[in-house]
Amino acid sequence: MNTLDLPPVTPEMIARWRAERLKGRLEQARIYAALQAFADSRGWKVSRTAFSLDQLRCNRAMRAKHSDYSTSYDDRGGFAGWLDHPEYLRDGGRPSRPVAIVSHSYHPAAQCVEQIERAGFAVEVLPLSWYNSGTTALVVTRCPVARP
Repeated sequence: MNTLDLPPVTPEMIARWRAERLKGRLEQARIYAALQAFADSRGWKVSRTAFSLDQLRCNRAMRAKHSDYSTSYDDRGGFAGWLDHPEYLRDGGRPSRPVAIVSHSYHPAAQCVEQIERAGFAVEVLPLSWYNSGTTALVVTRCPVARP
């Protein structure tokens, strides 16, 4: 044993770690391909950066001093935790404009929809989640009727 009393690293261990890392990369590629296909079907672009719910509500990119960059409306809208594993989408014609957040939540769809609509957003429940089969996929967008 070495000075830390750890077992020696064997070639089998290294092979197992490499296989797990490859498996994770393949899963990430599958998730991104599904997200890209969804965005393309709506004429949207996958965002490389996150944006806040305030930015989504205003449909414009804002500087950090004008937005809290949070996706948790705990004290204002009451749905902290409903936006889980968020993926950010922007307008295909105007790439800087936030258009939707796709959330893959572990909470029941009805609870998510109620809380998100109460905060003033439109929400669509997708028939499946490409992130995890045990989650509910939600598309959160600005409410087309409400204007800030």
